[in-house]
Amino acid sequence: MTKREFLEELKEVLSEQLPQNQVAEHVSYYMNYIEEQKQNESSEEEVLNMLGDPRLIARTILDTAPNSRENQNYFYEETTQDVQSEEKKKGLSGKAKKYVYIGIAIAVILLIISLITTLLSFLLPILLPVILIFVVISIVRKR
Repeated sequence: MTKREFLEELKEVLSEQLPQNQVAEHVSYYMNYIEEQKQNESSEEEVLNMLGDPRLIARTILDTAPNSRENQNYFYEETTQDVQSEEKKKGLSGKAKKYVYIGIAIAVILLIISLITTLLSFLLPILLPVILIFVVISIVRKR
């Protein structure tokens, strides 16, 4: 198969379901791709073998083209479902976020209380005698 035959077959299959401007874009893309690969020291035959059947390429393009006549309803339904799925994936609702923030605030408060009690449990045995000594000294000085 030659480059011309490849592009003609691709154009023929795409023309059945896509507007002519999109057909021209896809054909132009593959024409440029083949030329670039030939400049990179690949033969035309190697490039065409690597690309494969132009009908299969056309089918893939049509299956993914939102403007193909066959797929317009399919893509509309899929897009609507995607948008709804994305809204669900965005995260928690406002009410759930509120509960999460309250839970975090409570956890932080409990952590602070825990740190204070731990600190006091270590310092109290040291500070209590020191405070008592200062109290006794101040009472003795007043007399």
